[in-house]
Parts: sequence; structure tokens; C-alpha cells
Amino acid sequence: MGDGTEAPQGETTQNVILWALEVIRYRHIDTASRYGNEEDIGIGIIKSGIPQDQIFITTKIWDMDQGYESTIMAAETSLSKLQTSYIDLLLIHSPRPGSQKRIESYRALQELVKRGNVRSIGVSNYAVKHLKELMETNPEIIPVVNQIEVHPWNNRKEIISHCTEHKIIVEAFSPLTRGKNINKIHIIDNIKVYGFVIEEEDMKILDNLDEYLVAGVAERNE
Repeated sequence: MGDGTEAPQGETTQNVILWALEVIRYRHIDTASRYGNEEDIGIGIIKSGIPQDQIFITTKIWDMDQGYESTIMAAETSLSKLQTSYIDLLLIHSPRPGSQKRIESYRALQELVKRGNVRSIGVSNYAVKHLKELMETNPEIIPVVNQIEVHPWNNRKEIISHCTEHKIIVEAFSPLTRGKNINKIHIIDNIKVYGFVIEEEDMKILDNLDEYLVAGVAERNE
């Protein structure tokens, strides 16, 4: 679950997670420490009774937690709140804290993989220059994902091309610019996304809509 909006704190999130896992059989949950709902997501997963190895959990290190030691601590806090033994995918939420913090944070992510606390690591909201900076550090573990805002009005061709070249998967958030993901009807609709084909002529129209419209958190130029 995750489309660029975050579920609220409290029983609402617990129930939505439980319902989505049990009834609709969602298996990917995308959250972040900034959303403040990791604890409720953990409760919902436990209530579902579904084993952890059957659910893929993504969470993120927020700006104020970046830095080597603070990233380690933030990850441990997320593990505690989610009540899981490991995180499937841990991302740096944004590049905004600056070069030194970005590099330290990614070094911490690699350490968390070595410790077994995290399975895969990546980044979010990274522009090409941030990715180049990261790769210049010769990381032992290449980021598997760059989670960025992508939709017809912000197609991010340069970033996508760079990621493809370096075998980094682009994961889009806000693919429809904005949307509510706690509505049961919308959750059902989301899982039916593969039930149609966009014709080539329509794709050409969509490709020409780009206006760098930013609906969520955009990368900055630090």
C-alpha cells in the first residue's frame, strides 16, 4: 500500500492494514517514520496473523534522523514500532539534509544490511546529482530503488534514464498526483491496475503533458 499519501495514526490504519492484507491480499506496505503510523501498521500485521516473510515492508529514514548513528537508531526504532525482525526495504527519505548527512546515512544503511536488520536499501526523492554523489563513494551495496514522484505531469525522464543505466529501479509515488489510500473502494481499484492497456497514441499524449508539476516532496539542490 502506498500512492503518495499516508494513512492516519490510530485504529483506522490498523483496520485498513488488516482488511487489505486479509481480504484484498495486499502484500507490500510502504510507510515512513515521518508518517507516524509504523506502530499501527505493526499492530495490523500482527492481527492479520500473516507471517512476516509473506509481507514486504518499506519504510524510510526521515531528514532529522539522517547521519550515521542517528540512522542506525531510527532504523531500530522503526523495527520496534513495526514489531518485525527485519525491514525488507529501507530508504533515505530525501536528500535535503545535505551531502555529508546523505553519505553518512547511506553508510549506515549498508551496515544495517550487514547486521541483518534490513534486507534491501535505497533512496527516495534523489535527483541525478544526488545519485552521482552516492555512486562516487563506491558503495558496497548499490541502491536497489529510487522512489520518486512520477506521473504524466512530471515524467522525470532524466532521472529514470540515469537509474536505468545504473540498474536502479524507479518506484513511483503519487502516480496520479494525489489520492486517498484508506478508502476500501480505492484500495480494490488500485489492485486492478493491470486490467487495461494504454494504446501507443494515448501514451504519446501522456508523454507530452510534462510540466514538472510537483504534488509531493521534491528533491532540492543541496
